[in-house]
Amino acid sequence: AMQVIGVYLLKSLEQYHLENLSSFLSNQAQLMSSFLERYLREPYDTEHIDELLMEFGKQMTVEIKEIYVLDPIGRIISTSRSDLSGRGKKLLSNEIAKAMAGEVGEDIREDPSANKRLKYLAFPIRSGGDVVGILYIVASLENIYNTLRDIKEILMGATILALVITAFLGFALAKTITGPIQEVTSKAAELAKGDFDQTIEVKSNDEIGQLTRMFNYLTLRLKETLGEISNEKSKIEAILTYMADGVIAVNNMGEMIHINPRAMEMLGI
Repeated sequence: AMQVIGVYLLKSLEQYHLENLSSFLSNQAQLMSSFLERYLREPYDTEHIDELLMEFGKQMTVEIKEIYVLDPIGRIISTSRSDLSGRGKKLLSNEIAKAMAGEVGEDIREDPSANKRLKYLAFPIRSGGDVVGILYIVASLENIYNTLRDIKEILMGATILALVITAFLGFALAKTITGPIQEVTSKAAELAKGDFDQTIEVKSNDEIGQLTRMFNYLTLRLKETLGEISNEKSKIEAILTYMADGVIAVNNMGEMIHINPRAMEMLGI
């Protein structure tokens, strides 16, 4: 149950954090695009754009790694990197293609060089209904997945602890059930050998307790019944022994199964 809950919780938390980051990046992109719009008319005012990106870069959160300003066809106008050698280089990706068409493009990919997951957001910068530029933001997802990994470790630890506690409680519960049953079985074996002085202490009011009471009642009734049968047998034997008449009992095969002393005397055997 904890594993199922844990998987659901991790998926929900991952979705929650990713949606929060996406909303945050969109808000930041919208704010930055309002400042950059006036400088995205050819010839581009790269000096002011560089200054704005520098200011934005100083205020960047840990998640945001890079910011690019692209022209409408995806060429780099400016970047938050100190190295501006990539200016004029064209960037191509699905999210940038969507931004060229006037839509916000998003994607999550793994950076093969750093082996880290990154969030990419391409935000179209509009002026008079036309796309005059693209704000391209790259953010790291490592903090999110580090947090999820910590939560996963906590859940795994809790699951192991729960399994240990469950195993201990299960063993204790099993003993409370099998212990009385084993005692009933042992007493029943002694009863079968002819020892009718067997009783079991009633320790609970549950089904095991009811079984114990019935066993004690059965033992008492069996002892009483066998006592009554023994008394009747003694009476019959006494009557047959001291009768003045001879009595012989045979089975359906004609074999003698009982003869009293008077019959033996009369027959001389």
